Amino acid sequence: MKKLLLLTVLTVLFSGTAFGLTYPQAQANAMNCVELVKFSAELSSPTMNDFLLKSNKVVFDKNGSIYIIEKSLGDIKFRYFDKNKKAISGKNLREAYDNAAKNAAFVEVELTHRLLYSAKLTVAYTNPAEKHKDLTIEGTVMVKSGKDEIPYRISEKILVKEITPSGTLLVGGVLKSEGKLFKDIITIDFSKNVLNSTVDKAKPIDAFNSQKRSQKIDNLKFMLAR
Repeated sequence: MKKLLLLTVLTVLFSGTAFGLTYPQAQANAMNCVELVKFSAELSSPTMNDFLLKSNKVVFDKNGSIYIIEKSLGDIKFRYFDKNKKAISGKNLREAYDNAAKNAAFVEVELTHRLLYSAKLTVAYTNPAEKHKDLTIEGTVMVKSGKDEIPYRISEKILVKEITPSGTLLVGGVLKSEGKLFKDIITIDFSKNVLNSTVDKAKPIDAFNSQKRSQKIDNLKFMLAR
């Protein structure tokens, strides 16, 4: 009886790695990646994030790094650079934002949540004078699923057509999972707004809405205002 119980426990513990994700799990992971991509793009806009300047949970160092301390969303860090790859700074956060609005060519964003995800993304402005239009994103996202970590890589640069107060439009790019132990093979095609999973080939390709604003940016506004 004890051997049977032990076998049952081991089966439950290792079933994720042995048999791969269920389709709903794979889909949830992929949508989390989409959300993190949008969130990073929205954070990069110095003209749309004035609410950050009013919070004591936003920490700025003289090297140009901006940190947001909010446990529910994890650690958030981003940094603006000019076209010569020099970090943009200032005497304070407001001055750094003003300098970024004028001179930033790209932004490095790092997101870390010890239980859910991590991401390292670079957001570049096609036209630095219009930082809410035609942005490109490259980098990696790691989604945590139980004890396993599934990496996703942007295999074709993601194109963000426009960021507005009501929506963020993704129009191109491919994000693909690279899990080896976990059979979570997901391809997200932003040009068609669909995600395709090989977890369960009997399931259809799923469409998603690439025009919605990130819920995380709304959550952040609410949390920093408290």
